[in-house]
Amino acid sequence: MNERQRLYLAQARSDWTVFHVLRDYAVCHRLHYLQMSTEKLGKAYYWRGKGHGAENLGHAAFVKFLRGISGNENVAKGLGFRDTIGFSEWIDDVSEIAYELERLAPALAGDGPNPEYPWPRGEPVHSPVEFEFPIWDRWRGIRGKHLYRLIDLSLSNFANWF
Repeated sequence: MNERQRLYLAQARSDWTVFHVLRDYAVCHRLHYLQMSTEKLGKAYYWRGKGHGAENLGHAAFVKFLRGISGNENVAKGLGFRDTIGFSEWIDDVSEIAYELERLAPALAGDGPNPEYPWPRGEPVHSPVEFEFPIWDRWRGIRGKHLYRLIDLSLSNFANWF
């Protein structure tokens, strides 16, 4: 692991910890740290060498990360898959939730829901703390639980898997 990866990974792990610490707080706060953790996990992965484009990812890093690891045998086996074909299909299944998480970043949410700022920007009528984010129910469903496991194990096994 190089220094750039280490830096992003350290911050991703810290954000993941805060996501858990906020268990009894408003969903917007938890989603904010979940989104930030996944974004930094993706960036840590793409800082693995020259030409991988981490510096240009912006906030759209997590879905690219999932696509990037879909053929990784270490990750597939670490998650209990026998081969990368089944793992790749599973990645397709959880990508919709990953995409929704990514779009929570205010820069990608546009004038829509985000866990940080009231919206729409010009004339706010919604506050994150008062909003029921539809993604939260999907996150708590089976696909979200599977994605949770992938994130948790990726953060724990980063040096061995990537």
